[in-house]
Amino acid sequence: MCIYKTAPNGRIINANSALVKLLGYNSKEELLAIDVKTQLYVDYKKRKDVIHHFSETEKIRHRLFKKDGSIIWVENYGEEIKNSDGELLYYEGIIRDVTEAKRANDILRVLLNISQNGYKQEDLKGYNRYIIGELGKLIDVSNSYIAYYNESRQTISIPFISGEEAEEEFPLAKSLTGYLIRNRKPLFLGPNQFKELEDAGEIELIGMASKVWLGVPLIIDGEVIGAIVVQSYDNENAYQQSDIDLLELVSSHISIAVQRKRKENEIFVSKQVLRKVLDNIPIRVFWKDKESRFLGCNKSFYEGISFKSDKEVIGKTDYDFNTKEVADKTRNDELEIINTGISKLKFIEKFIVNGEEVIFSSNKLPFIDQDNKIIGTIGTSADITKRLKSTEKLKIATEEAVSANLSKSIFLSNMSHEIRTPLNAILGYSQLLQDDDNLTKGQYENLKTINKSGEHLLSLINDVLDMSKIEAGRITLKEADFSLQALLKEVEGLFKFKAAQKSIELRTVTKGYIPEYIFSDESKIRQVIINLIGNAIKFTSKGFVQISIQNLKDNFINVIVKDSGIGILKEEQESVFKPFEQAKKGERVSGGTGLGLAISKKFSHLMEGDITIKSEYGKGSEFSFKFKYKECKQNQNKGEAEALKVVSLIPELKGLKLAIVDDRFENRDILYQKLNPLGFDIQQAENGLEAVELYKKWKPDIILLDVVMPVLNGIEATRQILQLKGNHNVKIFIVSASALESEQQEVMSMGATVFIKKPIKFVDLLAELVHKGDVKFVYEAQKKIEINNGNVSEIPKPIKDKFINAALEGDFLLLEELLIDLEKSTNKTFKPLDDCIREMEFEELINLLTS
Repeated sequence: MCIYKTAPNGRIINANSALVKLLGYNSKEELLAIDVKTQLYVDYKKRKDVIHHFSETEKIRHRLFKKDGSIIWVENYGEEIKNSDGELLYYEGIIRDVTEAKRANDILRVLLNISQNGYKQEDLKGYNRYIIGELGKLIDVSNSYIAYYNESRQTISIPFISGEEAEEEFPLAKSLTGYLIRNRKPLFLGPNQFKELEDAGEIELIGMASKVWLGVPLIIDGEVIGAIVVQSYDNENAYQQSDIDLLELVSSHISIAVQRKRKENEIFVSKQVLRKVLDNIPIRVFWKDKESRFLGCNKSFYEGISFKSDKEVIGKTDYDFNTKEVADKTRNDELEIINTGISKLKFIEKFIVNGEEVIFSSNKLPFIDQDNKIIGTIGTSADITKRLKSTEKLKIATEEAVSANLSKSIFLSNMSHEIRTPLNAILGYSQLLQDDDNLTKGQYENLKTINKSGEHLLSLINDVLDMSKIEAGRITLKEADFSLQALLKEVEGLFKFKAAQKSIELRTVTKGYIPEYIFSDESKIRQVIINLIGNAIKFTSKGFVQISIQNLKDNFINVIVKDSGIGILKEEQESVFKPFEQAKKGERVSGGTGLGLAISKKFSHLMEGDITIKSEYGKGSEFSFKFKYKECKQNQNKGEAEALKVVSLIPELKGLKLAIVDDRFENRDILYQKLNPLGFDIQQAENGLEAVELYKKWKPDIILLDVVMPVLNGIEATRQILQLKGNHNVKIFIVSASALESEQQEVMSMGATVFIKKPIKFVDLLAELVHKGDVKFVYEAQKKIEINNGNVSEIPKPIKDKFINAALEGDFLLLEELLIDLEKSTNKTFKPLDDCIREMEFEELINLLTS
């Protein structure tokens, strides 16, 4: 407690040690010797006001000098001491140091002013000027500024700066402000710290350095938007550590003001967008108060009642526009909605406009404020007059659409049948020939090529059929246990040579644990991955294609196919998932149906996943395929079964009766050549009627039956045979090229054993005979034909020159002859040359031979 006694003229007569210490003197005697007018009071005139307020409750705060010249604020609690005659003898009292309290109050007042002004100011420059002015009441702001950071342009803009000239906007570079923004925390620097940062290469000083520099970042929601900075060029003690707290408080108010301005701008833009949307939709929209007075409407509404703006509608009611009968009904509807809070949706309203009846489909809902109170109604009305009048036309159009859809289904079925039928012969005979143990290596490779080409054509047909089924919602999952890692290895093997041929690095990356065996739809997963990798290689001329596999949480696997190819323009990325569409920039290398990605996308959705794309034109693409799975135990027998070859029926089943029914000789012949050596007793029929007669006479145990045949089709033949069978356990295997699912369902519902689509894969047919036909076979280890691959570098130069000349002339037949001669003479296959010739990639062939 600081106690004093002073003479009437102000001279200090006595003081306790607390006051001596407060004012910074070494002893009481030193304090008593000072001149109060010049060494104590900052403003000696204030002494009279202080004395006059001794008796007042509220004291005047005034300033005193300390010995070192610094200033403190005090409150003086004194009283006059008089003698018995009323003469003033001296003053005595207590002084309280209120410097910190005064500063706290000043800070609060400044912050309040800044906060309140933030709501008034529209101009950011004016607001910054005001902030600097207020801040000047507390600290030195003679050289200060508020900077705003533009991250995209890496610049700083300064709407207002005091004490020096500056550009409105300048690069962030290695400025002190840039260093502050990058570090996201307050910065208090003196001359030594300037030097340290400059020597470290963190900043580059331009012009004269200030004696002291203090800056605080402006932050909104964790994002740095700028900085507030004060500095002094002549007083290195101008600021204290506590001023950081002050600037942080001020910066928070600036940030709040900027954020509010942003939100106000967003609201303004939202209102503008909403207004534009409302004024550009073809339906009438309006909103009313509880008295059914219009509060607003859109352009369609006011133009529909022949007004030029919504101002002509606001404040009016339906009684101003319609007959009393119509207005009464409208008012009653709205009162019911206001009183019950229940919307009235999709109801019909009729009005007379220019002597003609106009019909609207309307909706009315309660208009609710932010407190969830009903304050009126909101309504929409769509003119459906023309639509109702054209109902009959729509009905006819619908019938035509149904008919067209049926025609499409029939067309697809016919197309499938007409293409699958010859394909069945091509693939069937190629499979039969591959069973020949006396094949040369070249013959084996050629047969594989025939088979591969046929299967490619089949996949194109299946794409079209799959899309048709997807559109009709008839595609389902066929889940089973399978080895995911074997599938991935198989798919990678399919593309390895093609990638090497184009000098593309094909790599697979596994991230974390990937289950060996899973339960899912193996066929669809394989189809999607093949499509993604095939596209990546097709549209990549150099660089890499990378397949990444990662196991996500909740039993999802993500397969990412990334390439360094041509990429896809952003505006075309959605269209690549649409049927029959490809990116325009990729048309020069297009191939296939344009259905691959569309089908893949649908398949991923079926498996509770998705396919997404990230791509930049000229840099490459990344497709992510996510699908759901269940983990399962390893199937020990699968690998073994695939390594075995069927030799014959078991002895007990030798002579098992089997009928082959098909109207085409080649289809019957393929099945006969494959099944007869296995020990079946086989008879054949050319149509359904012959099949029924054959069954009556011979009673075959298994019938392989086509559907589309003359005289009597396979469906009707199945029905008649099943009616005749009695206790005979005949197995009817439908083998058809038909694509109509209705036919499949019909024949299976009758009691057919299994439906197998043409072209037939013998492996699948034999598997079905085992699983569904109760047939048992004798197996032996599959003989592997070893292929000796030749290297292009081994080809003699004269032969290379012949290939190059033929390629330059585009002589396809000569190239094929040269390749056959080369493979015979070397007893090796040259697959790179074969692929180039088959694909007619003559330029690539020349590069291969000359590299």
